[in-house]
Amino acid sequence: MSDRPNSDARSCSSGPGGSIRPACVDCRMRKIRCLPGPEVGSCQRCHRQQKECIIPQRASRKRTHNKQLESQLDGIEKSLESVVSLLNENKSTPLANTFGGTVSNVARDISSTESPTTEPIIASDLSCSKHEDVFDLGLLSIEEAEKLCECYRNAYQSHFLYVVLPAKMNVQQLRQQRPLLLQAILSVMTWEHQTLQPVIGKHYLKDLSSRFFLDGECSLDILQSLLVYIAWYQFHLKIGGKQIYRLSCLAVTILLELGFDKGLAEYPMQQLPSQDRLSSSYLDELSSPEGWKSEARRATIGCYHYSTW
Repeated sequence: MSDRPNSDARSCSSGPGGSIRPACVDCRMRKIRCLPGPEVGSCQRCHRQQKECIIPQRASRKRTHNKQLESQLDGIEKSLESVVSLLNENKSTPLANTFGGTVSNVARDISSTESPTTEPIIASDLSCSKHEDVFDLGLLSIEEAEKLCECYRNAYQSHFLYVVLPAKMNVQQLRQQRPLLLQAILSVMTWEHQTLQPVIGKHYLKDLSSRFFLDGECSLDILQSLLVYIAWYQFHLKIGGKQIYRLSCLAVTILLELGFDKGLAEYPMQQLPSQDRLSSSYLDELSSPEGWKSEARRATIGCYHYSTW
């Protein structure tokens, strides 16, 4: 017999007549298999080495009864029995009689309260037809916004080439053609006003959610506004927040929906969902190689930068 260790040292071996016998103390300490020997009450190893084969006694398992658990189970059983008895009693009773006719009464009340002139609610009613901006809310004036945009062009734009504002586009044109980009820039440039910046930033996120999730808008304006907002907004003011990661994922999603990942040269301008919101001059500018394609390429590189953080 080999004395090599066995991972099944504590397992029982078959004794005479197929009985199960536990391993002896010596075999268990040496972690070897304990096989029954020629003599009753001794294993092969102890018989060969003429040692006393000590077999440990099995500890008797005492059943512990949890009186509190038993009382809870008894209560549940009684409750189930009462429910079953009630179901058996009302099995042949109609539903309206069981509840005292409340089903028919409720149906009658609902039908009586309906007005014949009530118009159905359609999906277009849930969308925002007019999106208020910071000027409608009275948070900033046009003159203040002009100064902030000019400051962005002079101090910020040279360090962030993913979004470049056209030099000839004023605030009124930005408000009509790139409303979200304008709000993102204003939320970034009001960093000196600690009370005003959170208000503008929160309004920008609400307008973004309304346009993208409710109206289904997917445009270069939304993508550029996200790039500016993620790059310059003070996210460290909200400790523990994961807003920058979620907005980066949203920017990549918009990029894929616009089809910029499939090649900008073959991307048809007619597929832009927000085309009806843009003026014809701006569409001509975007369609030109130095307009639309350059801006789309810059936005694509910006999204790639964000996704590799």
